[in-house]
Amino acid sequence: MVWVVKLEQVIAGKVVSRKKVMALERPEKLQSLGDLGLRLEEGKAVVAAIQKLLVTQQCERHDETRTHCAECGKRRRIKDYRLRHFDTGTVKLTKDAAK
Repeated sequence: MVWVVKLEQVIAGKVVSRKKVMALERPEKLQSLGDLGLRLEEGKAVVAAIQKLLVTQQCERHDETRTHCAECGKRRRIKDYRLRHFDTGTVKLTKDAAK
């Protein structure tokens, strides 16, 4: 039996993206209690994968909103790009960011 963990991004009541986080395989019949639920490593991997997707999507959304002036709506000039490092405790991520 395979369980697929997916993450959906919903904006204004509409699903705008759906990403597969991870697939977990479990036997159909329990051989032992060790087969019940998630193993510790799997739980950590699921949380890390979700965190990485969330942080990436949030950074991209933040970059989109910052490239336009809040008052007039005109696109702002980009002076340069720099690598930004994010450490959320569960995930370390490096991303290009406009300045």
